[in-house]
Amino acid sequence: MDNSKSRPARNGANPPLRVAIPPPHLGEELYFHEKCGRNAVVINNGHSAHRKEPYDTPYHGLVFSHRFLFDNELFEVTVDEIISKWSGYTFGIGVTAQNPAIKDDDEDNLEWLHDTLACSWYSYGNSVYENGANIIEEYGIDLANVKEGDRVGVMRKDNGTLHFFLNGMDKGPSATDVPTDVFGVIDLGGCCVRASVIDPLTPVSR
Repeated sequence: MDNSKSRPARNGANPPLRVAIPPPHLGEELYFHEKCGRNAVVINNGHSAHRKEPYDTPYHGLVFSHRFLFDNELFEVTVDEIISKWSGYTFGIGVTAQNPAIKDDDEDNLEWLHDTLACSWYSYGNSVYENGANIIEEYGIDLANVKEGDRVGVMRKDNGTLHFFLNGMDKGPSATDVPTDVFGVIDLGGCCVRASVIDPLTPVSR
């Protein structure tokens, strides 16, 4: 019987261990890009954003991730502040192929995610949209009812499907054939006026 697999190395040292290589984004921080909607402000070193003059308008609150998302990487934010005005207007979240770093001045006038028509997938209320067209009317997550402290996220899987998350729960596939190199984007619209990016390496209290 060959017991060589259980024998220690001849020099007395243990044989080298196979170490699992972490995903490429593990340890790489994700935060908000400095370029955002004209009624939004990125603060706290890119980790939070809020809408200016929240009682004057529900629009122009788009905020983007500072880099594209890796496959299977969760772009997740905490809803920090809700106001009672603007009922019927809803928080939005999704992904877009539009790079905020090369966003031109005209794009500062984008009111909401419906205006980012080029290669964008996102959710408002309980619906999911692709390039401005409603592709799912009853998805199973209603962003009109988010509360302060709720966590909302989006992820592009390595098979090209897009999933939305609410408080850590995967709500299932919402779109297919979503390309790589998409950026996370939120709309601080309506009653939601402040949100913060969740660091994936920081444990979340449940």
